[in-house]
Amino acid sequence: MMTFKAVNNDPLELVSKLKNDGKAFLLATVVKSEGSTLAKPGFKTLFSPEGKVLAGGFGGGCPESAVTPYISKVMETGAPIIVKVHLEEAETGLKLQQKAAENEVFVETFCGGNLEIFLDPYGGQSRIIVIGQGGRDEVQSSLLYLAKWLGFTTVLINPTKTDDNPDVFHEDLGFDLNKFETLESDSIVVLTKGTRDLDVLTGIQNSKAGYIGLMASRKRIEKDFGDLKEKGVPEEFIGRIRAPVGLDIGSVTPQEIAISIISEIIAHKNKNVKKKDQKTVIGRDNQ
Repeated sequence: MMTFKAVNNDPLELVSKLKNDGKAFLLATVVKSEGSTLAKPGFKTLFSPEGKVLAGGFGGGCPESAVTPYISKVMETGAPIIVKVHLEEAETGLKLQQKAAENEVFVETFCGGNLEIFLDPYGGQSRIIVIGQGGRDEVQSSLLYLAKWLGFTTVLINPTKTDDNPDVFHEDLGFDLNKFETLESDSIVVLTKGTRDLDVLTGIQNSKAGYIGLMASRKRIEKDFGDLKEKGVPEEFIGRIRAPVGLDIGSVTPQEIAISIISEIIAHKNKNVKKKDQKTVIGRDNQ
């Protein structure tokens, strides 16, 4: 997993980078303080989804460790909360902890102050990774346009530099896909149309992407899957491939095919669709 280092330990500076890279994080901000506390309203700490401090701080490890147990819950629900942190002497804190309300924690320390900390989760933008055949492709262009319009982070992997969409991030990896790191929130759409199907599918067989789709006709799917089995590609991976890619909406034009693909990705993302039978859902044979 890629790691990040903040410049001058500024949480907001790192927030911008994490957002651009589609990474999840949690920003904790002190909204109220009372008594003897180093942290004052406005102090910020940036956490990873696992609770690791990425930048900032509250002036000491006690308040930071106090909110850490809440991070996984907040990241899972996506709903921000306010945690009340009481910095008390050991004996007093132990007694009060037994009567603590929800989202209230007592920390054993000699500070004697109180903090209210706002935990604001950011789930990260899901990525749609399109692997193309190179050159101009209307399905590819339409899919990337729709993906960006819907708020996805888009990644285009092509064997050539030719691309008519200047807003798309182009990752030139020479099709050594083992170098490309993926996340469970990623969706991969293979639009190689027979020219690099086997190389690409073999290259992403260890991908963590939650969605993998292949644009192909039924005839080519059968051939590709048979060839993958002969190459020793695990059947578990082959079974994950949605082929032909897209929901069955009777798509004919490139734009309609792109809509069917983005619709299936959204349905998968929202857990509203089961894996469909292997049948042709596009209106023409794509090699």
